[in-house]
Amino acid sequence: MTARRTPVRHRVSPHRYPHSQASERFAGRGNPRVGLPPPEQVEQATDLAVRNGFHNVSFREGYIEDLPFEDAPFDVVISNGVINLSAEKARVFEEARRVLRPGGQIVLADIVSDRQLPESVKADADLWAACIGGAEQVDSYTSLVEAAGFEVQEVTENTRYEFVSDRAANACQKYGVKSISVRASTSST
Repeated sequence: MTARRTPVRHRVSPHRYPHSQASERFAGRGNPRVGLPPPEQVEQATDLAVRNGFHNVSFREGYIEDLPFEDAPFDVVISNGVINLSAEKARVFEEARRVLRPGGQIVLADIVSDRQLPESVKADADLWAACIGGAEQVDSYTSLVEAAGFEVQEVTENTRYEFVSDRAANACQKYGVKSISVRASTSST
């Protein structure tokens, strides 16, 4: 599979819904938030934020492997199910680390597997689109987070998450594909 740059749906302080409860909990009430929707959705997202009175929310175009920000402007990076779509996961975590201030944290929800996926699954376009083909083995995923300079504080399985297609459900049973949440932080120095 060829590495590709993934259009950002990954949110830098915070994720898909910059006005969400998760962003309030981790970014703080009223603090500025920057969302990075896919390029074709920036205008729509901006319009929705303005119409709904979210004046502390803005949107930028970018790629999760090459975030369009200076070093260390954020306290929190939140991502909801997007990193598994990148073929350059190590680079994604390095970029998240780069844009965080000392003591910053990442809060992630993503798809992982208990066992290494075979190439036949990784190369299957339907399973890739279902967020399964890009699933990293959970130990490898957390190792990539740590290698980027984070200390993993919590890994929780999201047991209410369900895959809808039969093929996806079969992959879940066969390879232990599942949704997890990860919380990790940088050192404060």
